Amino acid sequence: MSDTFVQLAVILRNMPDAVWEIAPPDTEYCPDSWVARELAQCSEPQFKTLESVYSQARIAVLFVAADHMRAIARGITPKPLTYAPWASARCVLEACSLSCWLADKKIEDTAERVARSLNLRLSIVKESAKRMYSTKGFSVEISDSDIEQQKRRVDDLKAEADAFGIDWKCDKKGQVTKFGNRGLPSRTDLSKDIFNAEYEYRILSMATHADDLLLDMSTQISGGEAPLGYELINQHLSEENAQFIAVNTVDWFARAVWELFVTHGWQTRSLAKVLENTYDRLEAICNGSENEVKH
Repeated sequence: MSDTFVQLAVILRNMPDAVWEIAPPDTEYCPDSWVARELAQCSEPQFKTLESVYSQARIAVLFVAADHMRAIARGITPKPLTYAPWASARCVLEACSLSCWLADKKIEDTAERVARSLNLRLSIVKESAKRMYSTKGFSVEISDSDIEQQKRRVDDLKAEADAFGIDWKCDKKGQVTKFGNRGLPSRTDLSKDIFNAEYEYRILSMATHADDLLLDMSTQISGGEAPLGYELINQHLSEENAQFIAVNTVDWFARAVWELFVTHGWQTRSLAKVLENTYDRLEAICNGSENEVKH
């Protein structure tokens, strides 16, 4: 293994930890922050709902994305894995773009921010219901109380929507399909809208699913003998593709973390030092390469 993989792994492993060291222990917003000012405009019934939106944004970056960055570090050392680093990179992109979408400073209407959160929470409720129904035929089956609980969760979302004057749409069966006008965008659209990273998202998705068209991104033909009609394939992750994964995940994480620090009133000066050091080390490792995917 070359030093490149080790150096990239160190950056991916240390960056989330460095951010955690300078973020407040309770990861709450500061009294004079953007978040605090927006919350101050809410009535008491609205306060908890809006506060939960920012909580979702924090969890997506500081927990979900950070975990997957550490996973990538482990996936490229001591022996580079074939597909796992691509999958974790996609998770970083999804989590960071979702966080920025929820906590977007350009949103002037609080109801729009809440509607985004409600649509996300609605999708979670629906997935939870699907999980329950998937137990059919197993020893643990859904009960009437389980079904009623899911209905109550949707009713709770509707009540929160009412508090902000947010409409919701239903299908022919009377099931809520979305809150507000837009609903929940696809992960692809979020990647495109937030980071202009549709190309990267599709590349990561194809690699995650081992798409045959991009099989050579993580494998290479062996020089050994193989049965007629077959070729021996070795697992392989090139330095160029390891750099592609590392550079992009660091950038997405950095941009999402910066937005959190700005909106929550945390110390951006300390964060700037962490990010500048990280980018300088990446540039030195990649030696000015453009980090295009090699396939």
